[in-house]
Amino acid sequence: TLWAQACGLTQFIFDPSNHFKGMKIIELGAGLGLVAIAAAQQGADVTCTDRQLEALELAQLNAERNRVAIACRPIDWANANHREYLRSEHWDVVLGAAVIYHIDMISPLLQTIKASLLPPREHEDDVKRRKYADDGHSSSCRKESGYENWSQCLPVALITCGNEMTREVMFCEEAKKQGLAVR
Repeated sequence: TLWAQACGLTQFIFDPSNHFKGMKIIELGAGLGLVAIAAAQQGADVTCTDRQLEALELAQLNAERNRVAIACRPIDWANANHREYLRSEHWDVVLGAAVIYHIDMISPLLQTIKASLLPPREHEDDVKRRKYADDGHSSSCRKESGYENWSQCLPVALITCGNEMTREVMFCEEAKKQGLAVR
């Protein structure tokens, strides 16, 4: 199923004021691959993930039809080994569209997002740390309104929760409890 949130996130990606060229992106819950394909068309190095192998096969087929290269990898948010793989890589942006179907998915999703945003394990001890959005240490990541500076806050997760307000509110509350900035 192609969800409206995937179309909305794709429009955000194609907005000329947003720049994805050269970024390393992981998409969580890729489904048909629309968001991953859009990011690849904008010049990003994209890995799309889903726990359903059929979805990854469709995403890969759709990417080939659109003449873009994406990597596909099965990832189950509840699997600690899968999250460990995410920690072994450097990701500039985490994307996800309409990824919360059940309330019990919120915690594993947030753990997966956090694993993706942390510095890769082999660089953990580096003195220079990447900026985190709204971490209180970088004024370039904070803006009173709007999202104009999002790309200066890398790494960052751009997640649409779906059209169910209760899940969105719960996601935002839990994300804040876990120390993630939410807008």
